[in-house]
Amino acid sequence: MNTLFYESIMALQKEIHKITKNTEWRGDKINIGERIAMCHFGLSKTLEIYRSECALQKHTTFYNVKGKGKLVIPNEFATELAACIIRILDLAEYLKIDMGSTIMNRMKTLKGKYV
Repeated sequence: MNTLFYESIMALQKEIHKITKNTEWRGDKINIGERIAMCHFGLSKTLEIYRSECALQKHTTFYNVKGKGKLVIPNEFATELAACIIRILDLAEYLKIDMGSTIMNRMKTLKGKYV
């Protein structure tokens, strides 16, 4: 287990929850279905931004993972992806899910499938 990665994810998860608990989750109970729907909505919004901004040629250029060619990514796209990650980590902390271990275990599974 990569300790630094694990500790970073868990610290981020706890900090996000601390911030959002004081802003949008006023109270001890939340609607889990509503939170999952917000994640879905955020991803749908991300897709719409990608489609509309690319059509208008308003974009930022990033290199793809292998460094060959370029991917065209709208500015707001990354911001909306970040919002989705924040919502997911916030929900995970509320539910006491250890996302550090969960992500690392999933990465091991993917590595076994594709490497």
